[in-house]
Formats: sequence, structure tokens, C-alpha cells
Amino acid sequence: MLVSDVAPVAGLPPGVHRWGKGKVRVKDDGMVATEEGVYLAGSSLRLIDAVLNAKFVYGMKFEQAIASATIIPAELLGLVGGTDVDFFGPREGQKANFVLFEPQKANVGYRADILAAFADGVPVVLDGQRVHGRF
Repeated sequence: MLVSDVAPVAGLPPGVHRWGKGKVRVKDDGMVATEEGVYLAGSSLRLIDAVLNAKFVYGMKFEQAIASATIIPAELLGLVGGTDVDFFGPREGQKANFVLFEPQKANVGYRADILAAFADGVPVVLDGQRVHGRF
């Protein structure tokens, strides 16, 4: 099973960013640190990056890596199995949630370059830029 407690600033460009009532620094290597850059302030491992690392670094089949971040945790939480939740794609007429990404080799492991993301059929990221304020 793949999980992450990623900080909301993960994936932002290096520099100082607001997080809640304070500020944190995203370092050149993606690490999230205190504003001074001295202490760890949160995780920078996005779940999609964990999926890519499972595949490219540890050799897991892509389908198994995706399941390890989606359906397997959902089953452990009792969210699927006997319910009407469908994790295997929308049916005709339903709104889709999906992400289009390109794997990129990083300093450590792999990171996803997010090209587009849709939530309930609405684009929230296009060309790597947030376009909808809901998320």
C-alpha cells in the first residue's frame, strides 16, 4: 500500500511559500523545510511520485502501483466492496476524475510532471497551471 502525508506546498518551485499561518521553504531538491531552511517541515512525496518510484525504482507493475495508491487503501478503509463506489473509470454520462502526467527522473527517484488534471469533469490543471480555484 502506498500512502503519503504530503505538505500542501510540495511540488511548488524552490523558495519561501505560505503554509497556513506560517511560511516554509521548498529547497532545490524539493525538501520542505522551515523558512530558515534548517529543519524538516513536512513531506514532499506526492502520491503520484510514490507510484512512479514503485514502478521505476522498485520494479512494480504500473497497474499494481496504481492499485496500491487507490483501490487497496480504499478496500482497507471499507470504501469499496459491497458499495457503489467505482474506482475503475466513469461510465458513459458520468463525470471523470483523472490526471495526465509525464514521468521525469528526479534527484532521488522519479517525479510526475502534471500536464492536466480534471475533477468531476472540470479542468483544475492545464499545461501544468492551476485553472480552477476549487482545489
